[in-house]
Amino acid sequence: RDIIKDLKDASENQPTAELVSGKWALAWCDPGVEPFRSSPFFWAFKAAAAGFEFPLVGGGISDVFEFTGSIPSVYVGEATQELALDETGTGRLVSEVFLQVMRRNRAWPVELKGAMRTESVVTQARENEGTLVVDLHVESTRIADTNGEALASTLANITFPSGDALGASADVAMTVEYVDESVRATRVGSMVFVHVRV
Repeated sequence: RDIIKDLKDASENQPTAELVSGKWALAWCDPGVEPFRSSPFFWAFKAAAAGFEFPLVGGGISDVFEFTGSIPSVYVGEATQELALDETGTGRLVSEVFLQVMRRNRAWPVELKGAMRTESVVTQARENEGTLVVDLHVESTRIADTNGEALASTLANITFPSGDALGASADVAMTVEYVDESVRATRVGSMVFVHVRV
């Protein structure tokens, strides 16, 4: 079933910058789409890696994402987005995805976990045929909220200049198809993400 169609059929709300602003937690994404891909960093990274083949996984960047999500030691926790838009339709988006990519056990004494925090500038939010298209420029990515975990805390001092490194691919967009006081449905390419207001 088309979850966006179901939401639109239940309400006549039109997406606006005011309704979209706030903090949102990921509640659902398309089957086969890993939750960490709700971060704009991965939208930009996918665009930058388009056309590349990765021999280790025998495919392109989407196969890399699928492979990463299937690794037993990789755990994806809460994913949030905080949007702040002004009356001109510009502002900022801060995305955080909690990731644990190494787990401590008898054979492996190191643990790596924390929130992957990506900050983006909203260059424009424009209404388009009943949707709100939010244009973003991805600026930076770093590890945050490490809860004192040693390795992650060390890495947290390093900010990756996503915008400079990804070039033109750092300019991405998301289309808000539906939003109300509690729920937001967003489409990025063929992917659909449903967030609930926090």
